[in-house]
Amino acid sequence: MSEADEIYSVFAHEAQEQLRALEEGLLGLEQGDEDVETLNAIFRAAHTLKGAAGVVELVHIEAFTHVLENLLDQLRNGKLAIGGGMVTTLLRGCDHLAALLRRVDQGALDLDDELRADGRALVTALEAYVPAVAAAAGAESAEAVALAAGADTVSSDCWHISVRFGRDVLRKGMEPLAFLRYLLSLGEITHLTTLADAMPQAEEMDPESCYLGFEIDLRSSADKAAVENVFDFVREDCDLYILPPHSQVSDFLRLIEALPEETLKLGEILQRSGALTADELERGLRTQREMGAVRTGGADGEGAATGIDGAARGIAQDAASREGAVTGAGTDAGTELPNTPLGQILVQQKVVQAAVVDAAAAKQKAVAERRAGELRLIRVHADKLDQLIDLVGELVIAGASSNLLAQRSGQSELVESTSVLSRLVENIRDAALQLRMVQIGETFNRFPRVVRDVSKELGKDIELVISGAETELDKSVVEKIGDPLLHLVRNAMDHGIEPEEVRIANGKPARGRLELNAYHDSGSIVIEVSDDGGGLDRERILAKAIERGIVSAGQSLSDHEVNQLIF
Repeated sequence: MSEADEIYSVFAHEAQEQLRALEEGLLGLEQGDEDVETLNAIFRAAHTLKGAAGVVELVHIEAFTHVLENLLDQLRNGKLAIGGGMVTTLLRGCDHLAALLRRVDQGALDLDDELRADGRALVTALEAYVPAVAAAAGAESAEAVALAAGADTVSSDCWHISVRFGRDVLRKGMEPLAFLRYLLSLGEITHLTTLADAMPQAEEMDPESCYLGFEIDLRSSADKAAVENVFDFVREDCDLYILPPHSQVSDFLRLIEALPEETLKLGEILQRSGALTADELERGLRTQREMGAVRTGGADGEGAATGIDGAARGIAQDAASREGAVTGAGTDAGTELPNTPLGQILVQQKVVQAAVVDAAAAKQKAVAERRAGELRLIRVHADKLDQLIDLVGELVIAGASSNLLAQRSGQSELVESTSVLSRLVENIRDAALQLRMVQIGETFNRFPRVVRDVSKELGKDIELVISGAETELDKSVVEKIGDPLLHLVRNAMDHGIEPEEVRIANGKPARGRLELNAYHDSGSIVIEVSDDGGGLDRERILAKAIERGIVSAGQSLSDHEVNQLIF
């Protein structure tokens, strides 16, 4: 496999994870889970997938995901309500993306005619939801628009430009600093922060790849078109956000949400989003000190907090007073937080809106919680894993042979040493075998979508309950068990769970219940598929068995024996 093929294969597999997160979130929306965190998680999944497609230059996937992202952005900003079959259309979009990813995984980087036609139809269907928002916005009076702008404006007399260059900018002959020089021709750069959050370890760096980005404040009388034209040659190879002077709060909130998923201090979030400048932070801190609000007692002996770190402490206290403690806010042990929070002072000075402070606190809290729950994963090809397990097996045999020879020698020290070695080898063997174990939840997670689609197809209301998803099986078994499980689930829905009117007539709830369960039992893994339907029809099974000559018409069978006939 060539290096390019390897890159595309890794992209396809990692994109599948984002696609699963997107699909799970959409299914949650359909069940009424419309909280802000769910909407943000769905948007992040689409945004991440689009960005990854752009990095590997799969333009058709990037373009289609961009359409999904726009619609999801309208949803999370409250400009669009869920309804009218929207979730179904979005799920069809997920199916289309899955087909595109399968094609990439197979080595095809272009579209066939069928996929191209499907994509166009879906883009039309998705974009049909958005114009209503634009029309509604256009119908507002000029007075209402002006009033909204006045109420939702953050003080800023500069353009704020957030740019993160793509990896191939240098290879294409572009020089990132040249764009800064070009900006200087339009005005004065009042603030510049170099972003190195994408910088890998030194040994992993590619000298031909660009890992940098910039947060720029530009004081200029130029219009937005002129500022955007500076980046014309890299528009397709970078993530670019341009916020005009006196931007609305909603623009800053979107930029805060789009910041890289890293553990940021609140002051950094506010400054990097352009909602606050370093000078404004310093003025706020000076006011705070003059009020006698800061008292330090840190073990490191540092004085009053200054700069971004100090801002983070103050804003963290403000966030805590708004919505409880925020983890990872940057507070040193032994430091007493100010009585008057810095965030409150900044809001009183009208340099930042309370909504922006709250958004920054929420961003940090969400990232901290997500980091705490994430697992560190390394992708390894299955053949390499199999090779390791084979070598460990040979090591176990060699260790047992050495142990036997040591016992024959009669040397107690040698016997003890080889016994310890044998135990360690056995531990290595167990750990190596554990590497192949994966949670069956990876297979179970595909069934909520299956149950949703099939229940709509059958006209039945069916609830899926999954338990034991954390049960572990060998990866090869998990991969092979998917299709048989799908067959059982379909059978349960088709033939097990009765139509709604039949259930009601039998005194059952109108909604059927389908359960997937996995658990350990006496060294074995048991996977159960059960439903609350009518059960097996004894007379029907017996009649079919007689028809096929499996049993005779006069033969007497118990219920258990009849039920076994289906196998």
